[in-house]
Amino acid sequence: MRVVFRVDASNVIGSGHVMRCLRIANRLRKKNTQCSFICRNFEGNLIELIQDNGFQVFLITQETNFSLKKGLDDLNQSFDWKSDASQTAAILKLIQVDTLIVDHYGLDQKWENIQKDHSRKIMAIDDLDNRKHSADILLDQNLFADPQQRYSKHLNANCKKFIGLEYAFIDPDFITQRKIIKKDRAQIKKIFLYLGNTGSSNIVSRILNIFIDYGLDNFKIEVIFSGDTKEKNKILNLISQYKFIKLLDQQPNLAKLMSSCDLAIGAGGATTWERIYLGLPSIVITVADNQRECSEHLNSLGLIWLIGHHNEVSDKQIVKSIKEVIFERNLEKNSYECLSMPIGTKSDLVIDQILQST
Repeated sequence: MRVVFRVDASNVIGSGHVMRCLRIANRLRKKNTQCSFICRNFEGNLIELIQDNGFQVFLITQETNFSLKKGLDDLNQSFDWKSDASQTAAILKLIQVDTLIVDHYGLDQKWENIQKDHSRKIMAIDDLDNRKHSADILLDQNLFADPQQRYSKHLNANCKKFIGLEYAFIDPDFITQRKIIKKDRAQIKKIFLYLGNTGSSNIVSRILNIFIDYGLDNFKIEVIFSGDTKEKNKILNLISQYKFIKLLDQQPNLAKLMSSCDLAIGAGGATTWERIYLGLPSIVITVADNQRECSEHLNSLGLIWLIGHHNEVSDKQIVKSIKEVIFERNLEKNSYECLSMPIGTKSDLVIDQILQST
């Protein structure tokens, strides 16, 4: 059986789409399924990572007149889906595809209809519920207030829906680490700071400046920054005099690093579920519009502490929230509540549906 993924990563799109597709591909490979990827060569792509995982990558030509500058919610209107659809179809014609999995905010029903002649089945991975799909399977592995109503206007009646965090795909490193994590997080010694692929955003520098300016230096802070070189150099210059802050390169085993920490400050993307899965209490600042709805719901459930959106919150709001969580909140209770969430408990059902004959 052969499964092909159509997915991109970039400094604007982020890395989450590719990472969740890689987890699915690795699970499928254990079922003797051949997996390949179709990607565009955007700045900040993860093509090399996909290849390092042992998967073939087919490239789609990036149009010279196309600029990926708009917000993710507008990507469906700005993305050159026609060119993408024809190039994808040309690749699929060369190989016999059983299931095509598309994880892309810029692609919808129109694109999917063109691929139906070249794939027996199509699965769409989404979390926006802002456009129509003609897919046979829909996966949304996030937690929302009313999941049953999601996509009610955007899917065919016969589409098989998997909506909820129980269908999330967790990296095996996290599954291993969860078994040995420390349960007592009553005292904060180490803080993990990672806001995903935030490009040139200065939110990381702002947070670090707050810890420095307000004398919050009784903790060890370990930072991962995967944005541009200019911003990285700015961070390095900022922390050069402060031994309690350490800037790390991208870690091969993020689970081990996260499980060694007592508190995280992060964005509202895919890493949110990894933090919750490990019972790691987290302060969240959203860095993309598509992170808002889910983060607000998680905050209402008490699973995270949401400060707000990166370009809407003031430094005063950030320091107030950080101090409140560090000095007043019950992190141990929050950790146990996070560990009780059924993340990934039914992901095998998604795999079975992908492999099921049409």
